Amino acid sequence: MTKTWHHKTNGQSAIFAANEDMTLWPDYQDSNPTPPPAITKEQEVRDQRNEMLAWSDQMALSDRITDEWRVYRQALRDLSAQSGFPESVTWPEAPEIQGHIKHD
Repeated sequence: MTKTWHHKTNGQSAIFAANEDMTLWPDYQDSNPTPPPAITKEQEVRDQRNEMLAWSDQMALSDRITDEWRVYRQALRDLSAQSGFPESVTWPEAPEIQGHIKHD
């Protein structure tokens, strides 16, 4: 006799002997794991915005920040106030960085 258990993180099933001591297999459970919730469009846009803010942190240092970078970073923070958010977002364009390739 056997039993089917499922890996807690990836849901992959495995067959064990019915008398198997499952405390030896802490990564498995007797039911399929609940899938993680789907990422919403809003969360997807916010995640991308956060990556862009993190990328631009290097330009936000007090000795480097310019008005263009202040405006760009504020526009990123204000994305959720746009009328079409999150389905229709107008992304601000990053200012040029002298001698570097712009982040897209």
